[in-house]
Order: sequence, then C-alpha cells, then structure tokens
Amino acid sequence: MSVVLPKRALHPNARRSSNDDERQLIRPAALMLSAAAAYVGLSESGLQALVRGGSIPKPRQLSERRVAWLVSELDAWLESRPVSEILPPKNCGRRRGLQASRPGE
Repeated sequence: MSVVLPKRALHPNARRSSNDDERQLIRPAALMLSAAAAYVGLSESGLQALVRGGSIPKPRQLSERRVAWLVSELDAWLESRPVSEILPPKNCGRRRGLQASRPGE
C-alpha cells in the first residue's frame, strides 16, 4: 500500500525540480482501522476481535482520539503466521458466468 503525494507536500522548503508535477510514492508508517484490516486481509470486526484476544498487535495512540497500527508490526505479525494447508477453491478468481458471456465457446 502506497500513497502518492505531490513532491511539494513532502517539505515546504524542498527544491523544486523543472517538473512541478513530479510525484513521489511514500509508504505510510501507520494505518487506520479500515486500512489496517484491508492490509492484513481481515474485516474490521475480525481485526478488532484479534486485538481483543491479544493475537495481533494493538494499535498505537497517535493523538487523543486517534489510533493506528504500525505497518512494521502488521508485517511482522503476517510473517509469523503459519503457512496454510488449505488450498483456494478451484473457481477462485473466476467471475460467475464468464464462460456464458463469451460467444462461440
């Protein structure tokens, strides 16, 4: 997950290049609930349940009323997960009616 920012948004005194539309990709250090859940492939309620159960890192306090998960901690948690023996279903990734929508097949 990356965020595209205009180069001028990175630092107000940054040198301007000849291309003012130049953009730079940055990777966020922390993710809010919806982004953190999507990042690890869970629903928001599923992520919250794992936090309450203590099996996933707790969010960090960013301000008085804002919390977020550190991407580095989510990455470490994902890497610690065991390899699954469950294979995806055979029809995984195929849209319904795909063959019916193709004429002549």
